[in-house]
Amino acid sequence: MKFDQDFALKIQKKYDIPYHTVRTWKYKNKIPDKYSKNLITLKEAISESYTRNYLKGRGLEVEKRVKAHLKKSMVRPDYDQQYYRQLLRSYTNMVKKKLEQE
Repeated sequence: MKFDQDFALKIQKKYDIPYHTVRTWKYKNKIPDKYSKNLITLKEAISESYTRNYLKGRGLEVEKRVKAHLKKSMVRPDYDQQYYRQLLRSYTNMVKKKLEQE
């Protein structure tokens, strides 16, 4: 995303980003995409029926953690469903491995 001084200052205040980081963005004339203005949650990006069917039978703790992640994880809206589903699968596998280690 192209650098915009006003938007960069809003991001700096919102995420408590150091001033030197904003100067770097200005020098590069680019703000990282993860701070884009039009991000949506991963829950909005993936259909509810797919999520429900995917998480069925994976355990309550896995389901609880994945659903919490879906609500707070922000993604760009211009990717296809396959990409979002891969993110869901990757995170679910990571959660399962963590739970097995505990």
